[in-house]
Amino acid sequence: MFKTKLIFGMSIALAISLFANIALGFNVSNAANVANQKEKEIEKLKQNGRENSNLQIDEKTTLSTDVDLNNTRILIEKFFKAQFEYNTNTYKDRFTKIKEFVNNEVYGQLTAAGIPETPGIKFENKIKDLQIYFNPELQGTSGLVVLESKYTVDKIRNPPTTQIYRVSVGKENGQYKITSLELLGTFTAIKES
Repeated sequence: MFKTKLIFGMSIALAISLFANIALGFNVSNAANVANQKEKEIEKLKQNGRENSNLQIDEKTTLSTDVDLNNTRILIEKFFKAQFEYNTNTYKDRFTKIKEFVNNEVYGQLTAAGIPETPGIKFENKIKDLQIYFNPELQGTSGLVVLESKYTVDKIRNPPTTQIYRVSVGKENGQYKITSLELLGTFTAIKES
């Protein structure tokens, strides 16, 4: 009887071990396939980059110049400072300040829910870091903006928040304007004690 229980127990352990090894084998195989696929994608992107660097652009077509990029950088910095650096006193005013930096579509997007009233508590949002990564295009400039800000409510400091935006800038009536603004993600550190 004891031998039967022992053999039965070992059979179950063997079956579980066999199943676990098969599952691990599939995971390893799948990981290798994913890695190979990613390597192929990277190689394809490198190849596309080489091909794009060999493009001939005629004189009528102009890419963004250094002056355009500098003006775009200044515009984006001013917009993000106006939109994301505020306190109890300047909270509501920021919506009129940003109007000069964005086109009507983006302004409508930012004020679609209406311009909120200032809450009755003391608060402040400060920009800690602002990084802009450009992608010059034939019709203006687009890029990513990484914004790190620190929000304080009644002297209680929250952890820094990092937001990533996709921004497009173009000329409208001879002036640079943000023509597209999309929040890609928000990240906040969480501390557990």
